[in-house]
Amino acid sequence: MSSNEPSKPYKEEYSVTAGNDTDLGIPPSRKNSWMYIMGLFGFLAVAALILTWLYAEKPKKYEIMKKRTTPAVRSVYAVIFSPVDTTTTRAFVSDMRREVYTKDSSDINMVIGGTAIYKRFISAEEFCRVLDTALVTASYVDLLKQGQLLSQVTGILYKDTLSAKIYLYGSLGSNDFTNVSKRLSSAARVILQRHTVINKVELVSYLTPADAPATHQFLEYFRSQGITVTEPNKQQQ
Repeated sequence: MSSNEPSKPYKEEYSVTAGNDTDLGIPPSRKNSWMYIMGLFGFLAVAALILTWLYAEKPKKYEIMKKRTTPAVRSVYAVIFSPVDTTTTRAFVSDMRREVYTKDSSDINMVIGGTAIYKRFISAEEFCRVLDTALVTASYVDLLKQGQLLSQVTGILYKDTLSAKIYLYGSLGSNDFTNVSKRLSSAARVILQRHTVINKVELVSYLTPADAPATHQFLEYFRSQGITVTEPNKQQQ
């Protein structure tokens, strides 16, 4: 090559290969952009579901916790021996509402024990609503099983240190107390000991018929031990 020939200007060459568009400052392909966008929307959707679940559940848990942090000062037990007719149930539940609907009903520990139910409550409204249903839908059982039910409730009561009222509902399954006399006497002694050593206990009888010999004999097991027994149902007749 002659030295007199003009030199050619330097020209930089690029080797462009597939997949290197971003190296050259060229935006990614439309396909990749949509993948990123869809991924972002998916992440936001999952995050929204998680936040919705958290905010939907936590207030409910906090509300229950708030009620339970209020210490109970007394207990109410409803013991259901047999079904009660609808009209009588309405009157019984009305009386119970006057017992548990206080300025702050969360200070009451409420329990329903029956032939077909055992449940604790911290809400007076729910307690009365379930009591209304439980009284009507209870099962018929014999006197022996009714005695067993009462024994179970007194066992639970003994672990409860609060002053307590035990409401008795339904009718007794027999006039013959031969097979349950020992059990009822034992239950009465447990209630008396609990009343004397731990905290007071009172029985409130709504047993029907209130003036039946079986009702009188049943309540005498407790009266004979010195336990306070009231009969609002009898007074209303």
